[in-house]
Amino acid sequence: MLNRITQPVLAIWGDQDRLTPPGDSLRGFQTVFEQVGKTNYTLRTLPNAQHAGQPTTDGFDKLPGLSPGYGELMGDWVNGLPGSATPPTTDRPAEQWHSVQALAPAAWWESTAVQLTLLFGMILALGGYAFTGMVKSWRLPDRLPARVLLCATAVGIVGTVVQLGYILTTRATSFGPLLFGRTLPWLALQLIALGAVVALGFVLARARHTLAGASVGARTRWTLLVCGGTGFVFWALYWGLLLP
Repeated sequence: MLNRITQPVLAIWGDQDRLTPPGDSLRGFQTVFEQVGKTNYTLRTLPNAQHAGQPTTDGFDKLPGLSPGYGELMGDWVNGLPGSATPPTTDRPAEQWHSVQALAPAAWWESTAVQLTLLFGMILALGGYAFTGMVKSWRLPDRLPARVLLCATAVGIVGTVVQLGYILTTRATSFGPLLFGRTLPWLALQLIALGAVVALGFVLARARHTLAGASVGARTRWTLLVCGGTGFVFWALYWGLLLP
């Protein structure tokens, strides 16, 4: 907790930080320190710097080296203690695109349990559809939309999980060029998700033709496919794959 720190504090923000809001964060530090009467701190903001203190043009790219003055500021401040931290020094808070707001409590359908249940439910339903296709008498007569739906949902699920996992494990802030305001991998996943929705529409629209005279096994497979595809639509909406 900031209000329990007795040691001298040097806090540095980049004005192009996209991970920590530089303006509100600096104001938060200053407010807490003033409330407890702390007098040995320095709060600085470096221009054209991102979260890790590297130079940047937009807060997302990382140019080589450290932002000008970053290393010197830290070295001079540490070597000059305790005088370099007293009296308090505070830069003007950086401007932000958006102010920080308290997060609203997550809805029940946003909980980890519900999301994992939906994810594994989709996998089981679509996996059951694919596995039971080995029974020839259970195969659907109109298989192209079903195959497109199965492939699109599989790629969409795996691609989204891999990309989100990559972001969480590497804390990456740059993914190459943007197209229509989206990274190319994310744009590809959105197009795949849209293809899954179109394929699901074909499967539902041709349900009467597909299920006419179909066996119980074929009807079961069709139900598994529709349940998995419908679950993917809700899942894709939640993660933004189907949002503009």
